[in-house]
Amino acid sequence: MRSLPLNIQILAAPLVLAIPIVFILIYTLVYLTDISKQNDTVREWARATDQIKIAQSTSYQMLHTLTELSSKKNITDSDKKEELFFNYIEQSQVLKSSLTSADIGDKISNENLTLFSKTIQTTRYSERMDILSSIRALETLSPKLDYIYNTLQAKKRVLYIKSNKDITLITSKLTNVILLVLGISTLLALITAGLVSKTLKRRLTCISQYATNVLKGNYQALQKPTNINDELDQITLQLSKMSQKLSHTIASEDILQAAEDERQRIAMDIHDQFLSEITQLRREIEQADTHNNSAKQLQTIDDTLGRLNTDLRSLINDLFPHSLEILGLEASIRDYILRKLSAFQNIQFYVQIDANIDDYLTQKQCLHLYRISIEAINNILKHAHCNRFELVLKRIDGNIVLSIEDNGCGFDFTSTEPLGHIGMLSIKQRASILETEGHWQASRFSTGTCFKLILYNTRQSPDATSIASIQTSAYV
Repeated sequence: MRSLPLNIQILAAPLVLAIPIVFILIYTLVYLTDISKQNDTVREWARATDQIKIAQSTSYQMLHTLTELSSKKNITDSDKKEELFFNYIEQSQVLKSSLTSADIGDKISNENLTLFSKTIQTTRYSERMDILSSIRALETLSPKLDYIYNTLQAKKRVLYIKSNKDITLITSKLTNVILLVLGISTLLALITAGLVSKTLKRRLTCISQYATNVLKGNYQALQKPTNINDELDQITLQLSKMSQKLSHTIASEDILQAAEDERQRIAMDIHDQFLSEITQLRREIEQADTHNNSAKQLQTIDDTLGRLNTDLRSLINDLFPHSLEILGLEASIRDYILRKLSAFQNIQFYVQIDANIDDYLTQKQCLHLYRISIEAINNILKHAHCNRFELVLKRIDGNIVLSIEDNGCGFDFTSTEPLGHIGMLSIKQRASILETEGHWQASRFSTGTCFKLILYNTRQSPDATSIASIQTSAYV
């Protein structure tokens, strides 16, 4: 059952019931056709009997009319005679119509048909018609019509009785077949529905239980289906992949958050202990009553302590950038670049960051964008061998776009192998925490690499056109 598509599984029970119903309809139609043919046959014999009955009655009327015309007492009564002739004409037309009807053509012998034809010719009205010959023809025809009528009537009765018996037999047989087929198909449909319902309920319960566990914070990966047979297997497979990515994302976020917390703690410890002590030491040295022999030594100590103070402040800022909270994202990135470039010669840079960009970002997003930016800059300074790089951070159509590119030696960003540098892995992890992805592509310079990250507005899912617009306008 599971090897079938999900829609077929759902429709299995109705199909088990529908197919026998179609069979019953066809079976019933066949028998109804047979019954209809028998009824048509009975009706044909009934119409033939009716035509003979009409001919029989009409022949007696014509014989009566001719008898009156042949009597001497009516010869001088012209009006009566004319009326009788008109009646005879009408009666002869009715007789002709009955005896030549198609309803009796295949039910009367050729001998009788010949007799009918001769009688019609003999009794046809004309000014020279022989009344006595017509009377003899009608007298000959009437007994034949009586015999034919009785014969047809008997044949009709036999067919009618046979038809009734057949209809009763067919109806009984049809009823038994319908009840049997419907009973078996209903039972099979109930069994099929029960099996499908039980299977789907078990699979849906498993998926629902997993979703409940995720809501409770249990990110244990869902077991992948061995075979993809239907849509539920597809859903299970996708949920399994999502659970794995989610667990990795949560783990990475926890690790990164723990690292950030530890950096903040270390920064606060250094600030509270070392900087305060070094500052106090410098104040004591400045206030000391020194003599000429120790002035140079004191100056050296002061320079050393000043450099140590600067290094410690730089370390603190790297561990936890207080400037990010105080001055904002733009100032923090510029300050970091300036401090880093002090050790490099002949490297130009360009930074464009929208004003008040922090207003559209959460503290978490600001921190991760800052870390991604400085990590990308460190990679450029260490590996790119460039003399120019640019950093653009803009808000376009409600989305935050970060673009960092250089004119250095570049690398094979099209390789299917995973990026092995710790810096790049850190960038990818932080981008995953921001629920987006970072992409490396060719720089718009003649050489070099461009890193691009788009932080989409969660209130609006961009289509392909808007993404292309964002990528194009990121350099404007």
